[in-house]
Amino acid sequence: MTLSANNQQTFDEALAASTEQINSFYKADNPKTHYILFLEYLHLSKMIADLKEMDYNDEEMQEITEYVFERMPHKEILANVMTPEYFPDATEMMRYMMMSPEDQEQEKQKLLNESGSWNV
Repeated sequence: MTLSANNQQTFDEALAASTEQINSFYKADNPKTHYILFLEYLHLSKMIADLKEMDYNDEEMQEITEYVFERMPHKEILANVMTPEYFPDATEMMRYMMMSPEDQEQEKQKLLNESGSWNV
């Protein structure tokens, strides 16, 4: 997948900020922080789709999600989060995927508060 130079720079800056944020609260033994990792992954994937002016249902979305996944920190945990172990009936996963950016931020804050990690 290729992005224009401006879009690539925007994504790289967002990924760096997201990675810094994730690393500030992430705990391997705290599943609440794993859900936040998933929310960040969704946020970055949607950001690229928006930069490319795509519909989230577009076939190219698969390519975008793979592109983002390969650049995310803690990929092994992220891969596990996308399984029935974390989302047994997929309803909650779909809820996360359909959230607006504002709702995602609220959910991240809620999870951070519940995790005992510091607030963003």
